[in-house]
Amino acid sequence: MKFNDFCRSFTLVSCGATIVLAGCGGGGGESDTARQAAQTAITEDAKAAKKQVDQLQGATLKNSELSGGDSQGRPLWRIAAKEIRVFNEGEGKSGTSPRRAELKDATAEIYAEGKLDSSFRAPQITVNYTPNGVRLVLQGGVQVESRGQWSGSRGPVKLTSPQAAVDIKARRIWAGKGVRLVQGTEKNRIHVVADQLNANTNLKTTSLAGGVKAGSSLGNFSAREAIWNWETGRASAKGNVSAVHDGTTITGGQLNADTRAGSGVLSGSVQAVAKSGRATAQTVRYNWNSGALEAGGGVVLTKDDVTFRAGSITTDDKMQRAVATGSVRVQQKDVQITAGSATATGLDSKAMEVVASGGVTATNKEGNVRASSVTYGGGKVVASGGVTLNKDGHRLSGSRLVTDEKFETATLTGNIEGRMASGETFAAGTLIYRKNSGIEARGGAQARRGELRLRADKLTAPTDGKQILLTGNVTVTNQEGVSIRSATARYDRDAQKVFAPGTVTLNDPKRGITQTGRGLVADLRLKQVTLTGVSGSSKMDVFKDKKLFD
Repeated sequence: MKFNDFCRSFTLVSCGATIVLAGCGGGGGESDTARQAAQTAITEDAKAAKKQVDQLQGATLKNSELSGGDSQGRPLWRIAAKEIRVFNEGEGKSGTSPRRAELKDATAEIYAEGKLDSSFRAPQITVNYTPNGVRLVLQGGVQVESRGQWSGSRGPVKLTSPQAAVDIKARRIWAGKGVRLVQGTEKNRIHVVADQLNANTNLKTTSLAGGVKAGSSLGNFSAREAIWNWETGRASAKGNVSAVHDGTTITGGQLNADTRAGSGVLSGSVQAVAKSGRATAQTVRYNWNSGALEAGGGVVLTKDDVTFRAGSITTDDKMQRAVATGSVRVQQKDVQITAGSATATGLDSKAMEVVASGGVTATNKEGNVRASSVTYGGGKVVASGGVTLNKDGHRLSGSRLVTDEKFETATLTGNIEGRMASGETFAAGTLIYRKNSGIEARGGAQARRGELRLRADKLTAPTDGKQILLTGNVTVTNQEGVSIRSATARYDRDAQKVFAPGTVTLNDPKRGITQTGRGLVADLRLKQVTLTGVSGSSKMDVFKDKKLFD
């Protein structure tokens, strides 16, 4: 409906008599003839009523009503009051229009296409009739209620304010000195307060400014200013925005939310704070009903001494559990984990656990672990899938690793391969690394040092690799295939010797020599061997310092 099509008129009803106080504009879609006829009729009516109108100046009417209609005869607005006082303080263009009316204990109604759209109530309403249309000033405790069908199941919107102003033609309302809006009942109720309001008279779209606060059973938020669309159930806010629910607070520069304050998206240097931690991000999407927060854009989540950095993090509204994706980095004291994604649980307790996957690296000042996935928590690191431990110059790899967070004690299992800082390489089914005592390899343990290859059921060595102790089915072989077999053997790098106590078998397949004795000492190339208690020899018990295999 075009408001310039309205026929601007007052109808004053009092004690059963009706007086028309009019000044009528163009009729919009009417023909020129019809417009002229309407104008002529109104002019004649106005002339006939002019004498009576002049007599109404300063008059006070009881239980009366003012109303106005459009060019099609449909109601446009209606005002009723226990007392109406009319003032002719100046004449309009027609020379017959009253300029102002004051109403006590008044109600007003505004119509759209002849149907009630909104209603108003105030202890005092001043009606100002201007060339630009009717304007109302409401004071003393204003009540406004939307009556359109657009609100549907959400119900009408109700506004209360100390004062308000209404432009009938523009269909706008302004309210100030504190406003309150309410929609819904009981647990579905949403209430909003602000310093000022600028809205459609039917309250479909409402602009609020100054100390805006909204609340419902789902949550609360506040901002410097906001725009409510009650018809679509959406609201936008900006300026020191804060969304709060059950101990969790999210702040940011802007907010797009549902009007019940139950869900929304904050953007612009967002911070979220809960008992279990806090997060910063470019955006945070919240849903208090489902209890979920989604943060995106340079997210940093901190909890006590733990910090998560990622492209995005999804967490519950208490920040007890978090899923991070995109260049994830987790830091706790000296431990740092980088990964493609990570899930953290138990953020509200000391039993926090982080499960990271996708090219994971766990690092501390002692070394690092690389694997497909890493679980960290309770002072322990568990890695699986292509695991490599780099520690004190040693490089150890396997299928699975279990270690403390300082990498001081580590157990590797599954196809172990490694290189010690001193140069030894080895393989095994299981390897245990202890910072203070060295390594222990089991399950087909093998090692290589220089020209020697060492095999045994169990292999132990200090971290400096100066000595290697072999036990169980020991075989020591040089590059020419000369070997010794025994139950135990010891490799001593400083002494440049191999010691094999007990029953020892020495074999040189190239020269066809096999000897068995009760003890053996050899150089690290097995070129010079001392074998004692040689079996089958009646003349010699010791081959001392003989180059047997040159």
